[in-house]
Amino acid sequence: MATNRLTENESVSVGELVQGIVKDLEALGTQHIRLLKKDLKEDFQKLREATMWLAVGLGVLLVGGALLGLTLVHGLLALFPEMHSWVAYALVTAVYVAAGAGLLALGRQRLDDATPLAERTMETIAEDVKWASQPK
Repeated sequence: MATNRLTENESVSVGELVQGIVKDLEALGTQHIRLLKKDLKEDFQKLREATMWLAVGLGVLLVGGALLGLTLVHGLLALFPEMHSWVAYALVTAVYVAAGAGLLALGRQRLDDATPLAERTMETIAEDVKWASQPK
């Protein structure tokens, strides 16, 4: 990334070379910080989306299970008058537990997909450290 170009007749001191390397390393560090910020922003967006799915799943379990569940229980009892009320409640509860569990599983899957650390940036930094530490 050095910006100085030398012709064949020009000579460069060791100090100038070191100064150029330091400037290049500073620029590389700045680029890594920008990349890290971008990666963290993307990760937090994924976490926010996963949290939203978890909240939706819980909302369905609580509100839908309470209100619509009662309606379905009464509907079953009206369709099958010989059915015991506890059987109707058990059937409706099983349906809502399965639906809520599916939504929670979806939210958890999205939460697992969201990486808390900026892996791409960390991999790039590790590659740069490895490259810089190799003997020439």
